[in-house]
Amino acid sequence: MPLRSILAHHFWLKLLSLVLASLIWLTVKANLGTTGGDATRTFNNRPILLLTDSAEHVAMVSSPNLANVTVRGPALLIQEMTDQDVHVYVRLHDRNQTSGELPVHAHVPSGATVALVTPLTATVKPATAQ
Repeated sequence: MPLRSILAHHFWLKLLSLVLASLIWLTVKANLGTTGGDATRTFNNRPILLLTDSAEHVAMVSSPNLANVTVRGPALLIQEMTDQDVHVYVRLHDRNQTSGELPVHAHVPSGATVALVTPLTATVKPATAQ
């Protein structure tokens, strides 16, 4: 089959298909650019909470008592987040644990992820009477 007959046979259908494919491609390309992508934001000086398994623990304090949390996620979600949406904590697992260096964790809303928590650990010890 000669090249001329391949192009000329059903020419208008082929031209219409090319136009529709171009419009679909342009629409998809335009919408991909408006999603906003991922964003990163740092929440400074969030208080470190001490979580215990039982109410029978003695009063404890952590040093340091503030942490910085860097969060990554969809740009719209990150922009709408407030300081109250980021919770930083140290978990005391053992009821007999009275002091030690423990990892600092952070909890953020669904859809966002914790990229960095500074400091990575906090020293926990019993509170002294004043």
